[in-house]
Amino acid sequence: MKKRVFFGTDANVGAFLAAFGRDVVASFAADEIGREKIEYALSEILNNSVEHGHRGDPRKMVTVRWSLTNGSLVVIVADEGGGFLPVIPVEPPPASVPRGRGLWSISADGTKLGFNVKGNEVTLVFEGRKEHES
Repeated sequence: MKKRVFFGTDANVGAFLAAFGRDVVASFAADEIGREKIEYALSEILNNSVEHGHRGDPRKMVTVRWSLTNGSLVVIVADEGGGFLPVIPVEPPPASVPRGRGLWSISADGTKLGFNVKGNEVTLVFEGRKEHES
């Protein structure tokens, strides 16, 4: 499993996403829609780590681990925050509520989500193309 640790700032999140998109996602995802799905999900999770987990404290670290396993890309994002009680809404919040769509939209898009007990680590599993698909 590969690993990257960085201070949880917006600039570092952006730099990680750009490099990860170029070095990992571009070679894994079969098409632009697949690449956008992965990049969106990672962006949501990383931004939640910085905003909610770290409460904007730039001294706290984000750890991202990833591997390609059985044709799937597995990404684990951990922060140094206190954690949260992970609940994935079955439906999106009403339009009048400006926030709270991240986990719903990621899971609704077919990405598998898992959480550690503390709630400060998220596992995302992106299914790859099957060998028989063209």
